[in-house]
Amino acid sequence: MPNLLFETDNKRFHSKIARNYKKVFIKRQHPVFNMYSIITSTKDPAGMNIKNCLLEKGFAETSEEQFGHKVYEKDRTKLYTTDQESIYADNIDKEMEGEKIIFATRHRSTSGKKTLSVHVSGNWGKAEAGGKDKQLCVAMPGEMKKALNLMKKKVQEETEGKRRLEEYDVSMECTHHGPYIEKPCMWIEIGSEKESWQNKEAGKLIAEVIIEILDKEKEKDVQESESVIVLGGGHYNQTANKIMTRTRYSVGHICPKYHLNELDEELIIQAMKKNPGFSRFILDWKGMGTEKRNVVDLLEKTGIKYERYKNFMKKEEAEESNQKKLQ
Repeated sequence: MPNLLFETDNKRFHSKIARNYKKVFIKRQHPVFNMYSIITSTKDPAGMNIKNCLLEKGFAETSEEQFGHKVYEKDRTKLYTTDQESIYADNIDKEMEGEKIIFATRHRSTSGKKTLSVHVSGNWGKAEAGGKDKQLCVAMPGEMKKALNLMKKKVQEETEGKRRLEEYDVSMECTHHGPYIEKPCMWIEIGSEKESWQNKEAGKLIAEVIIEILDKEKEKDVQESESVIVLGGGHYNQTANKIMTRTRYSVGHICPKYHLNELDEELIIQAMKKNPGFSRFILDWKGMGTEKRNVVDLLEKTGIKYERYKNFMKKEEAEESNQKKLQ
C-alpha cells in the first residue's frame, strides 16, 4: 500500500485532502466483489472484430439480452454489445453487471497510424466528444499497465518467420473523451483506420490481452500496483509509456500539455481520487511548456506529492540497481 503522506519539495504534512483520500483509496482497493464486464459497439468495426475474437476464445451465449443484443459470458465476466457509439454512452455502467468496465474499441487518427493503445476516459476541459465538462472517470492503472506490457510483448512474437504485428505502435494515450460512468474503466483500442480496425490478427491480440487481464489467479498483481498521474507531454504519452514499462509503478490519468491550462484545485483532487493506488504526480517538465509554474503552484497549494519525471526515473533506476546487487 503506498505511503499516504502528501508532500512537496519544502514541506511534509498530513492534510485533510490526504485523510479523505485514504478513505477513498481503501474502499477502491478492496472491493467486495471484483468482476469485470466488457462492452463493444455495433457502430465500431474494431469493437466487433475484438468481440468475434473473444467469442472464439470461449465467451458463450447466455439467456440474457441487454441493449437489444445477446449477452455472452466467460468465467463470470460478461460481454455486452450496444448500438450506441461508445463515447456517448453516458451512465451505461448502471445497466451492466461488473465492478469494472473494459471498453474494446477503435482508435481514430488522421495520420492513419497503426496503433494498439490503452487509456481512461474523461474530460480535462469542455466535453467535445461525450462525457461531461471537467469530469474524469475512475481509472484502472494496474490493468492498463498489464495490458500495455502484454501488447508490447505480443506484437513482437514470431509467427511463420515474421513478427506478429511489427508495424503497430503500442502506447498509452492521455485521458480523453466520454462517456462519463461511475465504475472504474479502461479503453483498449485498435487504430487508426478501417484496415487496422478489421485486422483479424490485431483483434486476436487484443482479445488475448483482455483474457489475461481477467485471469483471477493473477488479479492480486494488478490490484496492488502503486500508481501515478502524469502531467504534460503529448497525446501518445512517452513519459507514461516509460513509467509503465520500466518501473514498478502504473499510470492512470494523463493530462497532456494542451490541457494543462484547464487544471484547477478541484480537478487536481478529482484526478487523485479517481486514480486507485495513487502515489504522486509526475511532471513531464520538458513537455509542460509555459504552464510549468502554474502547475507547480497549484500542487504546492494543495500539498500533494509530485516529482519531475527525470528525478523520479533516476531514483527508480538506482533502486532497481540496488535490488539486483542484493540478489
